[in-house]
Amino acid sequence: MTKTRISIILAAVAACLMATSCGISYENTKNASLWQTNVQLNSDNYRIVKQISGESSATYIFGIGGLSKKALTESAISDMLDNAGLTGSQAIINTTYYVKTVNIVSPIYFKRTAYATAYVIEFVE
Repeated sequence: MTKTRISIILAAVAACLMATSCGISYENTKNASLWQTNVQLNSDNYRIVKQISGESSATYIFGIGGLSKKALTESAISDMLDNAGLTGSQAIINTTYYVKTVNIVSPIYFKRTAYATAYVIEFVE
């Protein structure tokens, strides 16, 4: 092979590697939220009404832009609470949130999205 052909192949491989993307995510299922409700759910005095969710995204170019992971997560939780529509004797339980990072063209451009989910319960007694 000639040097020109090797250079073209290496350039094509490098272009393919730069055009690929990958994703990283982490999930938090512990009670690390800003609010806390102390309710005993040890009897059949409640029913699950619905599952609610919220989402928030930020885009970064060369690592600049968007929100921090903590602010992004709080924004997703706020969106989830806005979607809750609580009435009467309802409460939110089992809040879970996770952040997913997608590298479009690493490290030049990447997108981070936070998701929050929970259940709305209603007390019947």
